[in-house]
Amino acid sequence: MSMTLRVSRTLSRVPTRTLVRLYASQPPEAAEKKDKGPTTLVHPPSPPLEYDRHRSPISSLSKNPWVIRAVKAIAPFMGYYSKTTTAIRETRPMYAKCGERLEQETDFLYKECALPPTYQTWFQFTLLHVLILTARLRALPPDDSRTYQAELINHFFLDIEHRMRAVLGPKVPERIVKGYLNEMRDQWRGGGVAFDLGIIDTDATLAGMIWRNLFASRGAPPPPPSSSSSNSSLQDGKERRVLLASAQDIELPSSLYKFVVHVRRELKRLEGISDEDIKLGHIGEWGAVSSIQAPEGAVDYEAWQATGQTIRTGGKQAAASG
Repeated sequence: MSMTLRVSRTLSRVPTRTLVRLYASQPPEAAEKKDKGPTTLVHPPSPPLEYDRHRSPISSLSKNPWVIRAVKAIAPFMGYYSKTTTAIRETRPMYAKCGERLEQETDFLYKECALPPTYQTWFQFTLLHVLILTARLRALPPDDSRTYQAELINHFFLDIEHRMRAVLGPKVPERIVKGYLNEMRDQWRGGGVAFDLGIIDTDATLAGMIWRNLFASRGAPPPPPSSSSSNSSLQDGKERRVLLASAQDIELPSSLYKFVVHVRRELKRLEGISDEDIKLGHIGEWGAVSSIQAPEGAVDYEAWQATGQTIRTGGKQAAASG
C-alpha cells in the first residue's frame, strides 16, 4: 500500500453530507466585520456526549440476552450493517481521539509552544490530526475511502458547531454561527491542500503549512513599505529599524521540527495498520508531539539524519525526510 501515490491523486476534499452543505453554501451576512472566529476560549468546552470516550455505564436493559438477540435479528433490516452506517459508527471513535488531543497536550501547546488558549488553537490542532487520519482513509478502496472520509469530516464539523455554540452562548444569532462555520470550512479546505502538498514534498513545505495555520505565521516580517515611503526614507538618510526576534520566535524552529516529525511518524504508524482494522475504527493511540526530542546542534542533527536517533536521548523517532 502506497499512501504517497494515493495522496497525490486529488487535493479536493470530499463534501460532507449535510452540515457543511447547509452552512457553507451561504456567504456570511456580516461582511462588514471580518470575524476570525471565537477567540475568548480559555479551556475548550467538553465535547458532545457522542464524542466523549468516557461513556456512562451501560443500562441493565441493554445487557438482557433477549434484547440483544432481538436487536441482532432486526439490525440487518434497519441498515445497521450497511457501508454508510458502518462508516458513521466507526468514524465516531476515530474522531473522538482527534478531538481530545489538545486536552492531552495542553502544557506543551500553551507553555512550550506559547500558543494562545483559544478556540482557533483547538481547531487548528484538531484539524492537523484529522488531516493525518484523512490521508490514511484515502488509501482505502475507493468506495470505502469516500464514505469514511465524508463521515469523519462530518463528525469534525458537528463537534466544531457544538463547541462554537458553547463559546458563543445559547442566544447567538444563526447568521454569526453560519459566518464562523464558513470561516472554518475555508480553513479546512486550504489547510488540507497545503497538508497534502507538505506530506509529498519536503519537510520545509510541511513545516510552512503548520507555521501558517497553527502558529498563525508567528515571526513573519512586516510587509515592506510602499515605494514612495521607502524612497523618502532613503532621501532623509534614515536607517530602517530591524525588529529582533522574541524568545518565542527563537524556539519556533524546534517546535516546528517536533510537529513535522509527529506528522510523519503518525502517517507511518497508520500505514502499518491494515485496511480492515482501519474500517473497524482500530487506529491505535496517537503519539504525543511533546515526546519528540529535537536535535541540538549540527552534530546531533547529522546523527539523527543517519540513524533516526538524537545523541542526547538515544530515543528512536521517525525520520522527517521528505
